[in-house]
Amino acid sequence: MDQGVEESYWLPSAARTRLDRLSKQLLQPETWLPSDAWADATQRQYEPAAFALLLGREPGTYNATPTIDELSATWPFSVPPLALGETMPASAGPLAETTRCTALTKDDVLAVKDSIVRAGGSVQPSPDGSFVVGFGTRDQQDGLVLRLRPLLPDRASCNGEYAL
Repeated sequence: MDQGVEESYWLPSAARTRLDRLSKQLLQPETWLPSDAWADATQRQYEPAAFALLLGREPGTYNATPTIDELSATWPFSVPPLALGETMPASAGPLAETTRCTALTKDDVLAVKDSIVRAGGSVQPSPDGSFVVGFGTRDQQDGLVLRLRPLLPDRASCNGEYAL
């Protein structure tokens, strides 16, 4: 049943008109600025300068190898992996209370990757540089999951990161 244009059901609204205009602009970000406004118009993949390393303790039977002890033996920082970073706030989602986060430079990331490999782990990064690696414990009661994600240019810390 066609009742005509949608606007006939609503009272005119300046706020709705602005939101409608914004939704149309968001669908075409290339129109926000003229083409000569860009310092470099060449498209290329984003190369992050910093990364968020989330180290999460996850409960349950976790028989991943290598173990946390093997990772600790090759760890590149003076602070061990289970103590590195700041605890995530409760608003960071599930398992936030058992997840720590720290910002890393590219050089730090290379050191962490090297440590994982020397401990017997495997790093399979995504095109953006992110990866997830798990480590078990000898008693297989829980594990440590390392998640690496690039930080966007407007961020230099773990503020606003999610635990998972």
